[in-house]
Amino acid sequence: MSYYFTNDESLKSEVKKINVQINNLPFSFYTDNGVFSKKGLDFGTRTLLESLTNIKGDVLDIGCGYGPIGIYVAKTFKTSVDMVDINKRSLDLSLKNAKLNNAIVNIFESNLYENVNKKYDFIITNPPIRVGKKILYQLLFEAKKYLNKGVLAIDLAGAEALYPTSDYMELFKYAKDLEIPFTIHAGEAAGVDSIASALDVGAKRIGHGVRVIDDENLQQRLIDDDILASSYEEVDGKI
Repeated sequence: MSYYFTNDESLKSEVKKINVQINNLPFSFYTDNGVFSKKGLDFGTRTLLESLTNIKGDVLDIGCGYGPIGIYVAKTFKTSVDMVDINKRSLDLSLKNAKLNNAIVNIFESNLYENVNKKYDFIITNPPIRVGKKILYQLLFEAKKYLNKGVLAIDLAGAEALYPTSDYMELFKYAKDLEIPFTIHAGEAAGVDSIASALDVGAKRIGHGVRVIDDENLQQRLIDDDILASSYEEVDGKI
């Protein structure tokens, strides 16, 4: 099976053009087989981009794919952006999309930080969870070497039933030691117990969290700890 963090020259190319709005700004991107979210901008990347504010200085977009993060940042914040990926098809698309959107960026091939030789004020990435823990940990643990100030936050997202919080305890311990806040997606596919697990390891925010409706004690804990869940709904007067 081909993944978008590998190179598969046998994979048939079918370039398509998509049009998206990010924070009410129009962007167009060429996508293709073998790159992440080829049919449109994925929810995680959109949420990340729409939450960015006050980005200044040098920025690294690592695992850039077809380029939405780096191009958006360069266009919106008028800052210096380097974009890297191991996937040559992604790099080619990023070059085309930078030109398509009149974005001034620097794009080059790199397996994680392998060809990165400077420090940045921000490293922004939305890595696929399928790369596995080894690469995810390397991406995070080595970031400190390439940052002027440090990591802002971490988010564990994806299929929570397949990738439970317990699989990433080393990551969360590292984050807590560095006083890095983190978000965990829980309480959707994996049920209410996953919300409690996320809180127990120190999550400052719960993504989704809809199954909290099943546990009044957990609702009160979220209120008492001032934890915000992104998908609360009011049902019968309860959160």
